[in-house]
Amino acid sequence: MNETGMFQKADNFLDYVIVGAGLYLIYGALSMKIASRIPKSLVSRNIDIDNAPHKDDYISNMFLPSIVLGLILVLCGLTTWVLPVAGITVPEKTPMITSLVAMSLVILFGIFSMNMQKKYLQKD
Repeated sequence: MNETGMFQKADNFLDYVIVGAGLYLIYGALSMKIASRIPKSLVSRNIDIDNAPHKDDYISNMFLPSIVLGLILVLCGLTTWVLPVAGITVPEKTPMITSLVAMSLVILFGIFSMNMQKKYLQKD
C-alpha cells in the first residue's frame, strides 16, 4: 500500500473541508449583512434568534470577522493547490501547517462568536 498517496488524499480532503467552511462563513456573513438574518447554523442551539434583543449589533460586530476568517480559510485550503500550480515549491509540511493554522483560527473565532452571542443575542 502506498502510504504517501493515502495521506495525500486525506490532506486533499481536509483542504476541501477548509475551503468549504471558509466559503460557508463568507456566505453566512453576506447573508447576515444583506438580509439582516442570522443563519441558525452560526449560533448556539440555545439562542432564540427571533427574540434576540440586539441582532443588528451582533450582525455589525460579526460581519467583518466572519468575512476575514472565511477568506483566510479559503486561502489556507487553496495554498497546497494554487502555489504548486503557480510554480512555487512548498515545504513538505505545508498541508499540516495550514490545517493547524485553520483549526486554531476556527477555535479562536468560536470563542469570539460565543462572547458576541452572550453580549448581543441572549436576553439580559
